[in-house]
Amino acid sequence: YADTIDLSDISFDCDNIQGWSPIGTNNTVPFQANFNGDNKIIKGLNIKRYDDNGVGLFGFTVGAWIKNVRIQNSEIRGNVAVGALIGSISTAGGETSCTVVDSCKPEKGVHVIGTEDKGGLATGGLIGHIDYMAKATINNCSTDKEASVSSCYNAGGIVGTSSLYSAVILSNCTNNASVTSQYSGCGGIIAGGEAIIMTSCKNYGTITGSTLYTGQDDTAGIGTGGLIGGSGMSTIASCINYGEVTGKDGVGGIIGSTRITGSDTEAYVYNTTMVLHSGNEGNVSG
Repeated sequence: YADTIDLSDISFDCDNIQGWSPIGTNNTVPFQANFNGDNKIIKGLNIKRYDDNGVGLFGFTVGAWIKNVRIQNSEIRGNVAVGALIGSISTAGGETSCTVVDSCKPEKGVHVIGTEDKGGLATGGLIGHIDYMAKATINNCSTDKEASVSSCYNAGGIVGTSSLYSAVILSNCTNNASVTSQYSGCGGIIAGGEAIIMTSCKNYGTITGSTLYTGQDDTAGIGTGGLIGGSGMSTIASCINYGEVTGKDGVGGIIGSTRITGSDTEAYVYNTTMVLHSGNEGNVSG
């Protein structure tokens, strides 16, 4: 059996313009099984679905278990919920379900890009979005220093965002990729989340948030962090940032911001995050 699986021709055959059609194309037909990539290298995963949601090797998953997947030399572009491995982790019929991702790696030459110019959001090196009431457990995953993640809003090295009433557990994950957002939400491990438990995670990548934010229009430039851009009720233990962090409002080596607001008329709500045995050794400016 070949150690490398080249999807270049298959991506073209799926659609000669938009490329690969994600497995689990929407919430009604998600991927709900187990997949073991057996550490074989997938390359040529080319996707240019600029207006689509749920974009990646897998588009939408519900209660799936995915492990030992390596991706190289691929470009993944989408609008909302964009990741090299999974676009969106979802739930079925409002019931809580958990997707487990173990030992998966976007490696050299992987570029995950959310639509720019005030459009794309929830873009992650591995997973784009964890949806309402969904749960995700992500263990032993990493990105390569020759990979990159960029989006208009909410770009994360491992995960883009997790939604209201969702929960994500990240353990022993490392980001080496550069991560860039044009406006709010940029993090080495995750751009933002409602409830996050993070243990033994590291960031070495350069984190650059709010690159186009000027404060002169209706955009926002809050939350750039070495590990987490914007945090809800979360716990961080034995984690460290080594990467350079640059942003505008709410910038930190570990967490950028713990504040959220629901509308123009509501005051900011400040969340509580517990940080244990964690630190920052990267330069921080903003």
